[in-house]
Amino acid sequence: MSMVMLNLLLMFVFIYMIIPYVITRIWGFGVTLRGRRGRQIAFTFDDGPDPLHTPKLLDLLKKKGSR
Repeated sequence: MSMVMLNLLLMFVFIYMIIPYVITRIWGFGVTLRGRRGRQIAFTFDDGPDPLHTPKLLDLLKKKGSR
């Protein structure tokens, strides 16, 4: 591998991996600092709601007073 390719690879790693890591993990910037503060959690359904498990989960959350 030539020196130019190695330098480009290292620059790519620095820009796309190191800088975002420092910004989000060490300095704490990101979506965790936006919106209301407090104890919150969000559920996402990447494959769509499951007809068996989703109603059970929603019933449990309702029973515990979650919205």
